[in-house]
Amino acid sequence: MSHHLLPTTLLAALLVSICNLIGAAMSRREVKLPASKRINIETTLALGKPVPLSRCELPDLELIPTIGPATAQKLFNSRTELLEKARILKDPALALLSIKGIGPATAEKIAPWLVFE
Repeated sequence: MSHHLLPTTLLAALLVSICNLIGAAMSRREVKLPASKRINIETTLALGKPVPLSRCELPDLELIPTIGPATAQKLFNSRTELLEKARILKDPALALLSIKGIGPATAEKIAPWLVFE
């Protein structure tokens, strides 16, 4: 019977290690990848991580919670200006308020999902 105990113990230790790695990865605020690599926006958002606005295409923006097609289009069309305003203001939510149709409540919901880089 003891010969089955060792593999079970190793399996349990492996699972704990994997869970710890996933937890550590999920605790990070943003996903940093080399600029040459395409970010999988859907996976990043599914992990609860924000995505870089500068790398988002229009369909990517529609995947962000609380963003519909119209708001996604506005964000996409205003990316350059938004990135500059966020850099100057040091407040992404405040920069989002410059887009017609985005009020304070929506800006506060959207800002955590985007990295303004």
